[in-house]
Amino acid sequence: MTNKSKLYKYLALHDEVLIYSVDSKDVLATYAQNVQASAVALAAIGRLMSGALLMAGQLKDNERLLVSIDGNGPLGNLKAEADAKGNVRGFVSNPLFDVPLKENGHLDVGTAVGHEGYLTVTKQLQLKEPFVGSCALISGEIAEDISYYYGTSEQIPTVVALGVLINPDYSIGEAGGFFIQLLPNASEQTYQTIEKMLTEIHSVSDLLKKYGAEQMIYALFKDARLIDSYPVQFQCHCSLQYAKELIKKIDTKELDEMIQEDQGVEITCNFCQKKYYLSTDDLKAIRKDKQE
Repeated sequence: MTNKSKLYKYLALHDEVLIYSVDSKDVLATYAQNVQASAVALAAIGRLMSGALLMAGQLKDNERLLVSIDGNGPLGNLKAEADAKGNVRGFVSNPLFDVPLKENGHLDVGTAVGHEGYLTVTKQLQLKEPFVGSCALISGEIAEDISYYYGTSEQIPTVVALGVLINPDYSIGEAGGFFIQLLPNASEQTYQTIEKMLTEIHSVSDLLKKYGAEQMIYALFKDARLIDSYPVQFQCHCSLQYAKELIKKIDTKELDEMIQEDQGVEITCNFCQKKYYLSTDDLKAIRKDKQE
């Protein structure tokens, strides 16, 4: 599958507002190829991966971040990890769980994620200890929760809007969104302009379908100025070596029992579902390393 997903960065409203927009349709389609999931699970992880990509737009070089949601809904824990190079991966604890549609026929992401719980952001920044911030969930709809996180944990006026459209055949119709952050020099008029604009937006998915991620921002902000853009993609950094490191953390007694069973062990990556097989000889080598 050819990846066309992309992130765009703008300044607007007399350069008082920083904006990111993302088309993550192919990102979510790649996830859906790897993981069997319900429509509402796809919508939820699609929103979270889009949100993580938008947040990662402010990172640089080898920096990365992890957004984790622990809600009281049936989907369980959700994670999305993104880096400054446009790579993202996502995880849902219970991707097959489903919930009834809303009365308007839309997917009920808030109920599936949970209206109560916590959103936690962990940023791995250069030459610094990881930054960890968190906030309570306010809706489980993800975009509102990320916006609330910025206001409470980082004290930065930020609006995040996300949309995912899942077709009846479970293919991805649209996925993406935008991120608006007011800069320190923003005037009261700029605040009011954004507030008014947000009241007029009813569906991010419809905006993506009508304009695309890039042109959507020009439709919302007449003076928007594109300052950067780059591809984004679903990319997992699991490896055989990482699988071996996981086994190395197992208690010695349990590792000895695995060796005695002489069947090897298969490890499946939670993010991309790739499987890694370690033979009995591999386990013995790991056991030897633990002794040294």
